[in-house]
Amino acid sequence: MTNNIYTSTPVDIQLNRRLTLLLNRLEISPKLKGYLYLRSALSLCINDTSYLSGITKNLYPSLAAAYSTSPSAVERAIRNSIDILWHSHAKRTYQELTNCYCDVRPTNAQFIALLTHTILFL
Repeated sequence: MTNNIYTSTPVDIQLNRRLTLLLNRLEISPKLKGYLYLRSALSLCINDTSYLSGITKNLYPSLAAAYSTSPSAVERAIRNSIDILWHSHAKRTYQELTNCYCDVRPTNAQFIALLTHTILFL
């Protein structure tokens, strides 16, 4: 899942920059495993939106295989990152970016889908 800078296309490099800036703006720490999984998940979903219709059956297993871990560990790490964001002041930034002003923490699937659509249509 890791892109080699020497084999990545300019489009891949640009997408990775945008994803990194987005996650940094949401104050999701790069120290968290969920950060890495979220960036990869968003990249996969942007390149193939069919992943959005099967998060637990398609996306998590793909990420788990790429990072040599289990799908449940991927899901848990992403959920932890979302929880940290949701209980910080970055929640407001997320709501403004996605134009989704809800008080309830989004599910992993909702979070990934909204950020994917935000990147695709902005």
